[in-house]
Amino acid sequence: MLQVDFVKMINIHVALKRYLTDLLSNQTVVALDYQKIKKDDVCYLGKLIYGHEQQLATLPVFEEVKGLHANFHGLTAEIVRLHHAGQHEKALLLLHGRFEMVFRKLKSRIIVLSQQYTASTITSVRPNRPARLSAGLHAPHF
Repeated sequence: MLQVDFVKMINIHVALKRYLTDLLSNQTVVALDYQKIKKDDVCYLGKLIYGHEQQLATLPVFEEVKGLHANFHGLTAEIVRLHHAGQHEKALLLLHGRFEMVFRKLKSRIIVLSQQYTASTITSVRPNRPARLSAGLHAPHF
């Protein structure tokens, strides 16, 4: 069974947001290529989304996570591009506006994905069987 680290998924994207904040506050950071950042299949979550493991793809929230994740990387790349082009104000507006909304939604949907994943692994491990009553206990009548 696939071992998925949902905390790692969130932490990687939190670190990328922190990078953007540091970049736009003129702190010394390593310059990243916005063309590489735009790729949503390179980070841990992206590798799981586009990998051969189909267990996540069957979960109800998967497609939403996939779309939000692609949007997150696209917005991240655009913020870096704007910064490199000297459009600092536009980059800040994007960071604190649309990017922030996508970032928060992505985090919350990753949490939902983790809950759905946990529920699916529990039901796949234990088949759904009716509970048996102990001898002497009777089912309530309504």
